[in-house]
Amino acid sequence: MYKTFASLLSGAALLTAGLLLPSNALAQCQFTSLLNTPNTALTLPGSGSFGTVCVNLVDSNTATITFTANSGYLFGAEDALALNINNAGNVFTVPLVVATTFPGHNAPSLTLENPPGSQNADGLGTFNLDLKNDDGFGQAFQTATITVDLTTGTFASASSVLTGNSPQGIDAAAHIFVCGDAACTVAGGASVTGYAGETTSSTSVPEPTSVALLGGVVLFMTSRLRKRLA
Repeated sequence: MYKTFASLLSGAALLTAGLLLPSNALAQCQFTSLLNTPNTALTLPGSGSFGTVCVNLVDSNTATITFTANSGYLFGAEDALALNINNAGNVFTVPLVVATTFPGHNAPSLTLENPPGSQNADGLGTFNLDLKNDDGFGQAFQTATITVDLTTGTFASASSVLTGNSPQGIDAAAHIFVCGDAACTVAGGASVTGYAGETTSSTSVPEPTSVALLGGVVLFMTSRLRKRLA
């Protein structure tokens, strides 16, 4: 069984759109990895990455996964975000997706692209959770958090929420816009687009306060949603 709540994905899921948050303080992620494995359309910037994927457990059945693009990059377009959830039979739900509006861009609108296991991120393999954005660079975003609930089974830890696909061994990917100017303005556009996945991981990597607050909003709404659905 694979369920979504369309009203949340199209409406309340974007409740933080336009929110500007401080970035000087730091908060911890339980598990963080780098988007540092590009397809042939992109060139990795030295030893760096295009962004990060932060995983936190709410409880043994629920996790939040936050994508954050590094400076000079944004996410978006068709197949904007892809995840490979570690659950036999793909028995999970996606009750909430929260994305922030990047300054000067239109609000993102993330929706589920395909049923589990049917979507391929160009050159990076197939994933069982895929989110598309309705528009191109004009609707590009820097941060999004996806909440996943297991219908059966449990997550042993934050590091076990995602699992590598076969044969690439990549468990998360994003469609990357390389911004045409330093401020990532709509007028500047994107100079290059392509996909990048993550294979390098670590624990307890600091993330900006904006990500922490975004995650807090997601946890609060997930709790409220569970009460409404109980």
